[in-house]
This record gives sequence, structure tokens and C-alpha cells, in this order.
Amino acid sequence: MQLRKIVLATLAGSTLAASIPAFAHGGDDDGDWREHRGGHGRHFYRPYYPPQAVIVERPPVVVYEPPVVVYREPPVVYRQPAVVYESAPVYYTPPAPAYYAPPAPAYGPHYANSGAAYVGGAVAGTIIGSRFGRGEGRTAATVIGGVVGALVGNRLANGY
Repeated sequence: MQLRKIVLATLAGSTLAASIPAFAHGGDDDGDWREHRGGHGRHFYRPYYPPQAVIVERPPVVVYEPPVVVYREPPVVYRQPAVVYESAPVYYTPPAPAYYAPPAPAYGPHYANSGAAYVGGAVAGTIIGSRFGRGEGRTAATVIGGVVGALVGNRLANGY
């Protein structure tokens, strides 16, 4: 038992001694300083940001001079006018508006209370409703699916 404590204490001490360099600190490190170790001791370099150049532009010198105006006599040219033969203009008159009666509504075939539509919709609704729920809920879903399917089948058959 005594040997076991000695071995554990030695192991813990050697682990601590091996991890000491991980806690080493230069002492002068400020975070934005860079340390350089060369052959002549320690040198510290700080980042250098040169000042930005200031550009000054002078406004251009604008000189307005009065324009030079020269008045001349326009040239006079005597010619015979061209003779153009055209037909008299025809003006477009739109036709008078025509009014038509609205078309009569057209309805598709009306199958009043078709039994096949009710039966087909009820069968489809029952099949779809039986997929939902379990136990008594499945039975209720099947019945509700049958009723809703019958109503939808009738609507589809009547073209609504």
C-alpha cells in the first residue's frame, strides 16, 4: 500500500514538472507586441502604420469670355418649287360601335341525385377514412370518410 502511494505521488509530480513550460510567460507580451529572439538579446517590434497622405485639390480656374458673334447676310437662292401630285387625303372614320346581347349561360348535363355518384364517392371516402385512427377512432374516421366521400362524389358528378 505504501509503495502504491509513492508511485502515484511520483507520477503526479513528474506530470506537473512536465507541464511547467506550458505555463511559461514572457512577461513583456502585451498582445499586440511581437517578440523576436535573435542572437543579440530580445527585440520588440510594434506594428507601424504610416500616416495617410492628405490630397488637396485646388478648384480649376474658369474664365468666361464673351462669345464672338459674326452677323452675315443669309445666302439667297432662287429655285422653282417642286410640283407634287397627290390624291386628296382620305380620313379614317372608325365604324359605329355595335352592341350585342350577352350570350345565354350554358350549363352542362345535370344529373340530379345520381346514385352512382353517391356510391362511388362513399366507397372512395370509406377507403380513405379507414387509413386513419385506431380502435373506435378508426371506425369513426371510416364513417365520416364515407359520408364526406358521398357528398364530394355527388358534387363532382353534378359539375359544381
